[in-house]
Amino acid sequence: TELSKSNPTSLLLHGPRKVVKQKFLAAADHVIDTYRTNDSQPIYEKDWERARTMASHALAVDPDDTVRGKVRVCEGHLARINGTAHRSPQELNLAVEKFEEAEKLLPGSPDPHLGLARVYVYGLKDIDKGYEALQQAQQRGYVLGSREKALLVDGYRDRADRLWWD
Repeated sequence: TELSKSNPTSLLLHGPRKVVKQKFLAAADHVIDTYRTNDSQPIYEKDWERARTMASHALAVDPDDTVRGKVRVCEGHLARINGTAHRSPQELNLAVEKFEEAEKLLPGSPDPHLGLARVYVYGLKDIDKGYEALQQAQQRGYVLGSREKALLVDGYRDRADRLWWD
């Protein structure tokens, strides 16, 4: 910003801007990729906050829909975590909105659907929508792992418990 002064689109800054954006995106992608590929390593709220911050910095350097989609994925996970922890329907619905926006911005990515599945199963207690979200992730090349199978098991068990008590 300081180098560009009054001309933020200066061609002289294209190279440095690209490198800075790549570094920010690499930090955000590390968290998103770890969540997608590693069933056994938990991703905590602080990790999602850091990823959102890095993706937001990349967005400020060079805005585009892919980066905006990654910001929305991070925001969706943060809203999901807060909504589940506080049993807040508003936060859970915000998470759904963020993931749906990310889905539009990242049409070939399974990441928004993986987040939606967790919101639907653990937060909103809707196993059918959670299962549909996992199917959408599979259509985008994602292979269900033990975390997703456990998610489905928990959802169906929760449904059975509710039916039993009803």
